[in-house]
Amino acid sequence: MRRLPWVAALTVILTGRAASAETDEARPLSREEIEAWLEAQRGLSVSEAALPDGLDAPPPPPRYHGILVEAGLGALGHIGPMNDISPMSPWLFLRVGFEPLDWLAIFAEGELAFSTTRRASPPPPPRTYRAYALGAGIRATVPISSGFGVYAEGSGGFARVSDDVLEVYGFEQATKPNLYFGGRLGLEWYPANPHVAIGIAGGLRSYGQGLAEEGNDTPALAWTAGPALGYRF
Repeated sequence: MRRLPWVAALTVILTGRAASAETDEARPLSREEIEAWLEAQRGLSVSEAALPDGLDAPPPPPRYHGILVEAGLGALGHIGPMNDISPMSPWLFLRVGFEPLDWLAIFAEGELAFSTTRRASPPPPPRTYRAYALGAGIRATVPISSGFGVYAEGSGGFARVSDDVLEVYGFEQATKPNLYFGGRLGLEWYPANPHVAIGIAGGLRSYGQGLAEEGNDTPALAWTAGPALGYRF
């Protein structure tokens, strides 16, 4: 009979622990615990998230290639004598071509730049003019990941200035169609849409005799740079 108090005490302790365990299991989660769990799940990618057995995350779509249309707005600046006449100018371009392979493109291009003669010493006063170009080129692209690629391209054609505003400064061939050629290097990003490519590029070109100053042997060079948006059909 003396052992009964000890047995009763032990029974009470064990019963209390079991009740406490059941209470912990049935206890609703607090708001802080729920927010912490959601924050941990938010950082997981699709491939890391829990998926049903036998299922894998879908692979990224392959980049589409076919008919290419690309347009952009950038800047054009001169290197040489023309840099003393015209400042950096807005430069628009449009390319239409075909990609027989996902790394090779053949295209035709048209360009338009708006500029002035405000860097030249008056008289005459500064005047505005437009520079046109029409040509063709080829581009090779090397993928560096599933979402990015680098490319190199070369193009050539004919360019001219709209008005005779440059003749007074010694650029007598500017209004005539003259041969241009050059190259560019660029970086492209391929978003989730496999038809779309967003890129940025820059390069150098020569305008030959078109923007060469009479009596000056310095090459008529220019640089171009800017973003582009392309779509493949």
